Amino acid sequence: MGDIVGDLNINILGSVAIQHGEHAISVSPPKARALLVILAIRSHEVISRDELIDAIWGHRPPSAARSNVHTYVTALRRLLTGDLLVTTPPGYLLRLGREQLDSRRFEATLAQARGRRTAGEHEPALRLYDAALALWRGASILGTPGPFAEAARARLDELRLITLEERVHVMLELGRHTEVLSDVAALARHHPLNERLRGLHMLALYRNGRQADAFHVFEDTRRALAEELGVEPSRELRRWHERILQADAGAIGL
Repeated sequence: MGDIVGDLNINILGSVAIQHGEHAISVSPPKARALLVILAIRSHEVISRDELIDAIWGHRPPSAARSNVHTYVTALRRLLTGDLLVTTPPGYLLRLGREQLDSRRFEATLAQARGRRTAGEHEPALRLYDAALALWRGASILGTPGPFAEAARARLDELRLITLEERVHVMLELGRHTEVLSDVAALARHHPLNERLRGLHMLALYRNGRQADAFHVFEDTRRALAEELGVEPSRELRRWHERILQADAGAIGL
């Protein structure tokens, strides 16, 4: 086997592309993208043809699915160059280094950020959170069909949201509540049922001297939860509301 190509990267944090140095090559048709995504995420694993067919088409594949997989593999080999995509019975294996997939770099950088935050090193943690988020170019695995791609997209997009939330936490821990207010307000607006983000928005408003606005956020959240889910705010969100209501010094904490 040839060596792993050092300047090649697979990007899935946005549209799916193969990057050679500075040049990004889009992958088509969409089901070829779906094939690349599963091979990249599970690189160094032999994935059987049957499993690939399930990942791309689900439980109702076309009669030509096996032939189509072969066609997509041939096309991907031309784009990848080198001896990266290997036929290994009963299927295929993509030889990709851990740093050659942007989602792995994102998760590795996020783990470093969390480690620094746990150690109380908030400034380095913030830089690492920003570096992790900078790898994103839009919604993940854009325009790629199939059950595997859908599940991977949901997991990555949720992890990005959690990363944004943790970044807000770090900004508040650093006392940068004025800087972070517009960011957390936008996040809370786009995710009106996310009680963690709504609570952080309340806290940022409180720290900026906007106690009444923090109460409005709580009431809006209560109404949205009741109308959409038929539930009351969580115990944690109610506790934050009470502490802000009492102007409790503890509300300064997280």
